[in-house]
Amino acid sequence: MSLKKFSVSILASLSILFATFTPVLAHVVISPNQVGVAKFQTFTVSVPTEKETPTIGLRLLVPADLKSVTPNAKQGWNIEIKRVNDSKNAVVTEIVWTGGVIPQGQRDDFYFNAQVPSKETVIKWKSYQTYEDGTIVEGIHEAGKNPEDENAPAPYSTTKVVDDLAKSKEIDKTPPAVPNNLSLVLSLAALGLAAYTFISMRKK
Repeated sequence: MSLKKFSVSILASLSILFATFTPVLAHVVISPNQVGVAKFQTFTVSVPTEKETPTIGLRLLVPADLKSVTPNAKQGWNIEIKRVNDSKNAVVTEIVWTGGVIPQGQRDDFYFNAQVPSKETVIKWKSYQTYEDGTIVEGIHEAGKNPEDENAPAPYSTTKVVDDLAKSKEIDKTPPAVPNNLSLVLSLAALGLAAYTFISMRKK
């Protein structure tokens, strides 16, 4: 192959690569954005079709600190669970949904269950949405903030893992409110005056 033909071949390959993957960000929303420590939680991945071509695939990267990751069955979609190795007990690294269609101007929800870490942390999600024309876009969270630009969305979704049990215990330990001394004195004085008036009227 001549150098000229080789160069043309390389340029053609690069054109196809850039045509099928773009840095455009999709407004994929993963919820809830907060959950208690060590809880088993059902997460929702809401996927809108924001292009003029349907969505035909979704790939979710699963953080390594999640346990018992199990996607819900979804009619019309094939679900692939990727793990560190072939063992069924291995850590889940990705969930991939394919074979279905989300038409232009519509959205759909995907569900999975997982146990979150037993300590406070922030779970960072990443997703990739595939369109029928071959375009792949990276998902972001609508409510996120980009640390480099406060006006731009964050490059990933987040879910805060909070120790809600510890906060409940703090509330239980709060001592009861002490009555205001002045109010107590006035109340007793009013009660004494009423009793004195009642006894005086009976003597008359």
